[in-house]
Amino acid sequence: MRSATSLIVFPLVYALSVAAGRATRLGGGEVALLWPAAAVGVIWLLSVRQCGKWERVGHVALLAVVAFATNLATGASTPLSLWFVLVNVVLSVVTVEILAAGRGEVALRDPADFAHLVAAVAAGTCSAAVLATGYFAVTVDAPLWETFALFAVRNGATALLGLSIWLILRDRPVRPRRHSAASVGEALLVSCGLAVVFFWTFWLDSTQPIAFISLVPAMWVALRYSTPVSTVFLLLAGAWIVYATLSNRGFTADDVQLRALLAQAMVCSLTLVVLTLSLYRDSRAQLIAQLEQARDRADRLASHDSLTGLANRALFTQRTEHALAQVREGVSGGVGLIFLDLDGFKAVNDTWGHAEGDEVLLEVSSRVEAAIEPTDTAARLGGDEFAVLCPATVDIARVEAVAERLRAALRRPIRLSVGDTYDQLSVSVGVVMGHGQCDAETLLRRADRLMYHAKRSGKDCVSIDPSTSKAFATADDGAESTSRSAP
Repeated sequence: MRSATSLIVFPLVYALSVAAGRATRLGGGEVALLWPAAAVGVIWLLSVRQCGKWERVGHVALLAVVAFATNLATGASTPLSLWFVLVNVVLSVVTVEILAAGRGEVALRDPADFAHLVAAVAAGTCSAAVLATGYFAVTVDAPLWETFALFAVRNGATALLGLSIWLILRDRPVRPRRHSAASVGEALLVSCGLAVVFFWTFWLDSTQPIAFISLVPAMWVALRYSTPVSTVFLLLAGAWIVYATLSNRGFTADDVQLRALLAQAMVCSLTLVVLTLSLYRDSRAQLIAQLEQARDRADRLASHDSLTGLANRALFTQRTEHALAQVREGVSGGVGLIFLDLDGFKAVNDTWGHAEGDEVLLEVSSRVEAAIEPTDTAARLGGDEFAVLCPATVDIARVEAVAERLRAALRRPIRLSVGDTYDQLSVSVGVVMGHGQCDAETLLRRADRLMYHAKRSGKDCVSIDPSTSKAFATADDGAESTSRSAP
């Protein structure tokens, strides 16, 4: 279907582009001001590059037939039409072969891609210009260097601009977005300023040096806006320069061919400057974004468990210290800490392997996060040990309720990826309250001891420090504890 579409759409577009180019001839000669067929031909052959060998050959032959017929229909002589066939085929084939050499995909995303595109277009257009110069030198005794420059610059400028527009808008199409009033106002102001500069330089004042002032606002556009926006600007600027030249405005020169060469060189200069700066700007912004993402990933890896995504011991200790500092400063009344250790987890690794064990840990972490409050912090301290921080609370009943929810959630059967169901998992829990007179490590050690007390009491239970019920009396590391087992 795609190949059939190419056999209809591309020949039609190519014929129209040849006719459009022939319509821009200056002074009744055979040298056109622009040649959009140079871009269309390359795009055509690039689009069918993944086809088979003979199918590609067929498209090249079809391109040659369309070029001959369209040139002949627009007033070119038969010998000139035949020679233009060779010129256009060589331009397209050479450019495509260099563009695609050693590349799986032809794209335009950074200055290196643009440099490769410029080199390919230069090689293709210079090859075609040599053939065109040879024909005109023999038939009408045209000056060699001037004729070569006319064809090389004209075809190069048109092909470079057309290919750049196609490649950029293919990968990054301009999508409508909502803008603030300030950005809309800035865009209108910039558009008016550009219109004034280009109207002045290419219509009111046609002296040659003044025209290059337009490069200044063009560079500002390239550095201020995205590459698709800069590409649209180039299309409008190139169209205006061509129109002004065809209207006997723009560059003033008695020699028609010199006027054409100056206009083509201006379009080429704008394209080179604007796209180089714009692609550099975009690639720099992309590099900065990638570095920021890498930094964020590194920061997260340093503070979160790599398997479960929960806080690691370092981050959990830091947040516990912060919560205890708020207690000492009188901002909050207390801190609750829950220490959990899985019962029966070793059997998962021994029976089904560590991969299934990791899946169980992921499910456990998901259930832990679902059972706690949004203001709480869940952490994996290592192995099958987890902890939960409940900051800014003096309600031991609330912390105990969280611990019971955790115990109930983790007792539910877990479906393994091998198809089995594991229902022997439980959790031993230690619960303590911090009053600000200890540090995070001390609080963790107390909770750890209470967790082991729960294991010695039969597992699958919650062990609570009895000193927490005495209005945060000074903690005794050897305090007796009470345990609540599963019903």
